[in-house]
Amino acid sequence: MCSSDLLRTSSGQYRWVLTQGRAVQRDQDGRAILVSGIHKDIHDRRLAEDALRDLNQSLERRVADRTAALAESERFSRATLDALATHVVILDQAGKILFANRAWSEFAREHSLWGAAPYEGVLYRPAGAARHEFGDLAEQIDVGIAAVIAGTRDEFQLDYPFRQGAGESWFRCRVGRFPGAGPLRVVVQHANITDERAVQAELRRSNDVFRAIAESQAAYLERGDWKGAITRLLRYALHETESVLGFFGVMVAGQLRVLAHEGIVWHDVKGRAFFEQASELYRKQGFLEFGNLKTLFGHCVTTGEVVLSNAPDRDPRAGGLAEGHMHLHSFLGVPVAKSGKVMGMIALANCPSGYSQKHIDCVNAVLQTVALLLESYLHELSEAALQEQRARAEREVRQALATLDATDDGAFIFEPETLRFTYVN
Repeated sequence: MCSSDLLRTSSGQYRWVLTQGRAVQRDQDGRAILVSGIHKDIHDRRLAEDALRDLNQSLERRVADRTAALAESERFSRATLDALATHVVILDQAGKILFANRAWSEFAREHSLWGAAPYEGVLYRPAGAARHEFGDLAEQIDVGIAAVIAGTRDEFQLDYPFRQGAGESWFRCRVGRFPGAGPLRVVVQHANITDERAVQAELRRSNDVFRAIAESQAAYLERGDWKGAITRLLRYALHETESVLGFFGVMVAGQLRVLAHEGIVWHDVKGRAFFEQASELYRKQGFLEFGNLKTLFGHCVTTGEVVLSNAPDRDPRAGGLAEGHMHLHSFLGVPVAKSGKVMGMIALANCPSGYSQKHIDCVNAVLQTVALLLESYLHELSEAALQEQRARAEREVRQALATLDATDDGAFIFEPETLRFTYVN
């Protein structure tokens, strides 16, 4: 037999005592007739065992709580990453996928980038046709990830386009290490920056517009360089619409007067004499005039409508080209008007991708400034015409007075109301 009991000592304290005994002699019925045993003080051992048991239970509870906390933390982290629109992948030191969030997994599955799911344990490299499609881009990302894993780079970043159906999206790939101690972990992020790039492009376009307008106004207002002002706006329109050639024209006495042009190339032989004659005339008088308005640009100034044609050869509004003129595969004409009256136009041609509404919007951005310049030009023409009329009248008066002075007869001019003589020969 063996038992542990809490016994009271003579001092009144209670201590744990181990009692052990056994029968050393039994009668014929098996009853013990002689028993030997001991009592052993195990109080300190029992207290140590109780303390150890309590400690073990406490540790087990803490381990269970910690495990539950880690599981909750992992669940929360995964849920957080899955909630992101950014494509996120976590790699180990070998470049294999440890975790891929929902956005990345769905994108990879939709575009067949990494074969079939699950992706955990797969090397982070596009497979099959996707590998061929990405080409150099895939190689650049591979090199960037390898450099971050090797520690030769702290971070890798690359912006790249990705075609989706008929459209194109832009992504930014970022690769970085997990901070702190522990096994090497690398985070790869692919964020869609299409909207960001669109905003940046729009801001860039706005800055370009403001700069072009400011430089044009400075040329005209500060230096009186009218042609420099209009040419600056023409070059802006050519650049923003990716056009090869173009001109700005103003309507004068029913004819389209070309005040500035860029990019016109002529054949070395065909129609060369006509081109050189026109070029010489432009250098001398500063403009060229077109009376034939049965053309694409003529339709623009006579109707006040935007003319957009990505097949000028087959456009019924076209009137053909002069011999030797470079081929036109696209044309855009935007009228310049004020108070409903067409003053002139902006003509652009040969945008590689053809023209669309976005190109019209680019031209419209400077249309008001162009209108002011054309209006100023027409005003200067009117002023010059009035001055010429005044000078002609003065010459005629001088000639008449000289004729009167040469006669032998007396002649005089007076004001009827005041009877004041204004001339006497």
